[in-house]
Amino acid sequence: MVYIFLMLLTAPLAYLWQKMSSCEYGEVSCGVIKARIYRGRIFAIAAFLPLYLVYATQYSVHSDYDNYQIMYSLALAGKQSVRDPAFLLLFRTLAKLELPFQCVYYVTYFFAFLLLAICIRDYSTDYSLSLVLFISAFFMLGFYYIRQLMAVAIVFYAYRYTQGHNFLKYLILVLMASLFHTSALVMIPGYVLLHYRQNLSFYVVIAYACAILNAIKSTVLTWLVARFIPQYFGRHEMFRSFGFDLYDTIWILQLVFLAAVYAGSVYKGLENPLETVFFRGLIIYFILYFLGRWILEFERFGYYFYFPVICLYPRFLEEISKIVNRQSLLTVLKLSTYILVILLFFLKYSTDTVWNYNTIITYM
Repeated sequence: MVYIFLMLLTAPLAYLWQKMSSCEYGEVSCGVIKARIYRGRIFAIAAFLPLYLVYATQYSVHSDYDNYQIMYSLALAGKQSVRDPAFLLLFRTLAKLELPFQCVYYVTYFFAFLLLAICIRDYSTDYSLSLVLFISAFFMLGFYYIRQLMAVAIVFYAYRYTQGHNFLKYLILVLMASLFHTSALVMIPGYVLLHYRQNLSFYVVIAYACAILNAIKSTVLTWLVARFIPQYFGRHEMFRSFGFDLYDTIWILQLVFLAAVYAGSVYKGLENPLETVFFRGLIIYFILYFLGRWILEFERFGYYFYFPVICLYPRFLEEISKIVNRQSLLTVLKLSTYILVILLFFLKYSTDTVWNYNTIITYM
């Protein structure tokens, strides 16, 4: 219940963050702007503090935590325990300072949540919903995969540079992200998919190609992996057998429905070009989710295209509610979303060992 309580606590705090950060009644004086910035930061800290405390002080709740602890022990012994340069540097720095392993989580979540806060402030129209979607829809990424969380947060920040002539800034940030997790390099060719507008036939061709490869993953691809990259054969065998998770698929299907309504009604009239970039990334993720399971750990690559949905989803609801021109519909849609994500989260994780949350604080 810790995670559900966290969502219920974070939502109103994030609402206050958004409300207190905005200027009202036409206030434009310098003093008012400074006060708005100051109180916005205070409430941003308040919104993220419960999330930070729960995530950063977790203790041996899942196998990834235990694996990182082993890696850190190797770093203390002067051995190279991780391949990603940024995390290797972090491990060695903390080990040299003789700090406890938990500091890896303290430092990582501090910077990841700092980037996330900046992105939500800049991209989202509903801070509460964006944070609840992060906790629920991206629980594995946020709670388990701390190296990739840093990479995804950096790439998410880099999305602002997919517009205009800012490829160099985008490239530098993606390369920085790859220092935390090499999977971020997929976003270098991914720039083409995000930056340039494509017609429907382009996505249909990609979907057909993925479908063909997905159909032969048990025969031809298995032979190719065994023949040319045998070191990955075990992982290929493990991941090719993974099926669709029921609760994830329910969420994705309703997201497909909302995206279809959104695309058919308002997509062409969007004033914010960044939303079109988020939408293109979401379409790529849909293809990967349903037809890209032949890719080893496809979710690892999919996160970079999918993650912006935490800020795009509120826009889905806002634009769809405008179709019938009723503000009450927006309220109903948001409440329904909160109920749906909490219910799906409970059904998916309540029988998992991660549900039995432990914190390092109890062992101090």
